[in-house]
Amino acid sequence: MAWFSRSNLNEPKPGFKSDPFVGGDPNDPNAPWFVRHRMRALLVTALIPLAVGLIAFTGVWLWVQSGLKAHPTYAEALRLIRASSEVRAELGDPVEPGFLTTGKVDGDAGTVEMMFSLVGASGEAGVRVFGRDATPDDPNSDAWVVTFLDVGIKTREGREKVVTLVDDEQPQRFADDAQAR
Repeated sequence: MAWFSRSNLNEPKPGFKSDPFVGGDPNDPNAPWFVRHRMRALLVTALIPLAVGLIAFTGVWLWVQSGLKAHPTYAEALRLIRASSEVRAELGDPVEPGFLTTGKVDGDAGTVEMMFSLVGASGEAGVRVFGRDATPDDPNSDAWVVTFLDVGIKTREGREKVVTLVDDEQPQRFADDAQAR
C-alpha cells in the first residue's frame, strides 16, 4: 500500500516540460498557448486542411466556370439569344447571363454541351447549348458551330415557355430530358 499513502497525495505530479504535447499543466500561466488550450489547438489544426481544401476546390471550380464562359460556343449562344425578338419579348431587355454555367467540352469528339441561366427585366430562363467543332481536321482552329440551342423561359407572371432557336443536332441527353417532362 505504499503507492496510496498521505505522503504521495501531497507530492507534485510529474510533468513533461520537455514536450508540451505529451503533458504539462494546462493551468500553468507560463505554459504555451497550445498546452493551455488543447481543444482549441486541435480544432484549429483540423480546420486548416479543410480551409485549404475548400480554397483549392473553389479555385478549380472558378477556373472551370471561366473556361466554359470563354468558349466560342457560349459567346455565339448569347449572340443568338440576344438577337431573338421572341426571347427578348418574354424576358425583357437587357438579357444578361447568370453566374453559374455547367457543362463539358469534349475535345476528342469535338463537342461542347453547356447549360446556363439568363436574367431579363421581366423573367428568368435556362439555356441548353450543344455545339460542334466546325473544322474537326484542324486542331488549332477555334471555330465552333451551335447545333442546338433552346431557352426555357419562366416569366414573373408565371408563364413558362420553351423557345428553340437552333435545332440542327440535339444531343441524346437533351432528348432524354424532354421525354422525362
